[in-house]
Amino acid sequence: MYRLVSPITLLKVIAVLCFSLQLCFTAAANEKEPTAVKGVLDLRSWDFDKNGRIELGGDWEFYWQQFLDPALIDQSSSTPHFIEAPGTWLGYERDGEVLGKYGYATFRLKVLLPDEPTDLGLYLKRLQVAYRVYVNGQLWMQAGVPGKSASEEVPATMREFASLKGASGTLDIVVHASNHMSYAGGGFFNSFTIGAEADQNLKHLLEVTQDIFLAGALACLGGFLVALHIGRFKERTYFVLYTMCLASAVYMVTVSSSLLELIPSFPYYWLERLSYISAVFLIAFTYEFIHQVNPRKLNHIGSNIIVYLAVLICLFVIFWPYGVPVEIVYAIGFLLLVTSIGSFLEIPSLLRNRVPGAWLIIVGVGILVFAGIHDILNANGIIRSVYLGSYAILVLLLLYAAILALRVNSSITRNEQLAQAIRSLEDGVVIYDGRDQAVMWNDAYMRHLSSAAQKILKPGASFIDLVRADAFSGELLNAVGREQDYIRERMQLHYQPGETFELNRNNRWYLYREAETPDGGRVTLSSDLSLQKTKEAELKKALEELVAANEAKNSFLSNMSHELRTPLNAINGFSDMMIKEVLGPLNGQYRDYAGHISRSGKHLLRLVTDMLDVARIETGKLQVTPEAFDLPAVLEDCVRMEQEKMEARKLSFVKSIPDNLPPLYADPVRVRQIVLNLMDNAIKFTEAGGEISLGVEVDVNGVTTITVRDTGIGIPEDKIEIALQKFGQIRQSHLNAHEGLGLGLSIAQILMQLHGGQLQLKSKLGVGTEVSAIFPAIENAQQFFEQQQVS
Repeated sequence: MYRLVSPITLLKVIAVLCFSLQLCFTAAANEKEPTAVKGVLDLRSWDFDKNGRIELGGDWEFYWQQFLDPALIDQSSSTPHFIEAPGTWLGYERDGEVLGKYGYATFRLKVLLPDEPTDLGLYLKRLQVAYRVYVNGQLWMQAGVPGKSASEEVPATMREFASLKGASGTLDIVVHASNHMSYAGGGFFNSFTIGAEADQNLKHLLEVTQDIFLAGALACLGGFLVALHIGRFKERTYFVLYTMCLASAVYMVTVSSSLLELIPSFPYYWLERLSYISAVFLIAFTYEFIHQVNPRKLNHIGSNIIVYLAVLICLFVIFWPYGVPVEIVYAIGFLLLVTSIGSFLEIPSLLRNRVPGAWLIIVGVGILVFAGIHDILNANGIIRSVYLGSYAILVLLLLYAAILALRVNSSITRNEQLAQAIRSLEDGVVIYDGRDQAVMWNDAYMRHLSSAAQKILKPGASFIDLVRADAFSGELLNAVGREQDYIRERMQLHYQPGETFELNRNNRWYLYREAETPDGGRVTLSSDLSLQKTKEAELKKALEELVAANEAKNSFLSNMSHELRTPLNAINGFSDMMIKEVLGPLNGQYRDYAGHISRSGKHLLRLVTDMLDVARIETGKLQVTPEAFDLPAVLEDCVRMEQEKMEARKLSFVKSIPDNLPPLYADPVRVRQIVLNLMDNAIKFTEAGGEISLGVEVDVNGVTTITVRDTGIGIPEDKIEIALQKFGQIRQSHLNAHEGLGLGLSIAQILMQLHGGQLQLKSKLGVGTEVSAIFPAIENAQQFFEQQQVS
């Protein structure tokens, strides 16, 4: 005889365990990390690569019932309060006023970053219930439309990731948030972190994938149980369990907003309500499952009470026309309390009746109750930790499914199917038990062993004996003469499950994967990589040949360009002397010939120069020498150089060059080259009677934009990328090919990148083209060139 533990004693033990675990979670969440103080978070000494991501937590500036302009917030007369983040404003005391759940506000945090530019990422898990996030005055994230009233607000809670390329210095983060729908109050419902871009992006993808995968897995489990229920229709246990699986799948993708990752247009009204409904049914059916596996008259009454209470809560949630009131959390908490008490009162009966898996039920219910209490406290800001509801649900369902599996005796059939599947695999498979003895293998695995190992491979053969037979067989070239070292290395790899490794056996390469089984055994997979290794060697050789050919091409272009420039300079010089009649007068026909020679020579020199620039670009030898210079003088020089071409093609020219332009910090030679290339392109593709214009603008930030427009033939939108490529020429069936190699725009684009600027091309077929060269402000340009010198 044994004495059953009383329910009251068991409740006390669970309460103590819950309190202890809460302390652990709170301590883990409060590790010594930088936190914001008075709206400033100092991360200048934080190493994102070494220390990882960090939460933007602490004191944020808080402006209640205001949407302040991020660009003018410092000029505002509003006095900031400070509020703890993460956390909602529900219950926050401001000037003696305790804030309610509804309203809107502006949050602000200044983040001080290291001076070294770093690619960072922001990951915002949830902000209630509509928001905009500005970084340094620019809109960076948005979910829904925050509003000053319920009629203006479009609610949408999403997990968002945003990149911060080259972030350094100070980040001014301003958030507009509103809540006119949710009971929990507005603000940071969950963590807002900053970290390395790749790390944050991966974290976001993993969490979304995890939720979707778990929800999909639970939905599949539910579908499987539905199929089983069809064959056992009178068995209501299946119905209860697959309903819980489907409800948990809905809960996981709604409470974490993962559903919005799949269906961005899904209405928030139903997203929130589906979350509550699924949670309510999960709680209620937890007790219903106990009733089904241990039916009694008393728990039948309790089951009906809990289910009807859950239905009433769901009907209230569905038909309540506005934002769900805060009282709903009390109703769900009451349902959880009733379910918990009822479940724990069933423990003596489960043990007394020796219900299969009784302890699994006890553990599962205990975990769910703990997680439910934990998440309610966390949602209301009483504690700060991670949400455990999804994991508790998963554990509970797995435990319940395990109980159900104990009621279905189909293990022999499944094992036979597994054996057939293993035998049919082309890759080698072997299964070892907890004592490291062979249990099952296929022919592919046996064939890849040495002849000595094949002779001893039988059920019960130990792994170490197989390795020794391989090592001393003389058939493994990499083991001959070093047998003991080979055995030691192979055993070490064997006891590192999860890590893949390669081995050379008889001049054939094999990829091994080893995994640990639930009973402590091992599963080993071996795949023949010989063909893949051969392909890799061929690709490596082809790559080496391609690199050598590219280097030879660049060398040829460079040498030919240098060789051609010398005679061309002589041709151009002599032709110019003939045009100017330096050594005596020429008749009209010779003067025309000299003009043709001069134009052709200069054109050819431009082509050769472009080819030389291409060679320098590909070898990384093209350099720019920046200085502050007078931009109008350079532009006027470009206009003079192109004037003859425009007159020859009877094109009108319009220029808009202000006299009071600030100095441009760039390489004047390369700027001249960029402008000439753009004007040449415009002239080349504009028919007689058209118009060419050259303009310059400087915005308030000091960014200089040089724009060349034409009324030429234009470029189709789908061909703009081709025009920007090297040797890219757009040829239409109704257009003739134009002179040149198609290098002008591509070289101009690369030169702009070397200046830290960008080239923008807008065009419309039959209307014309506009190309803008955008140079950074002088301070940014100087910083850019300094960074280039350091790198």
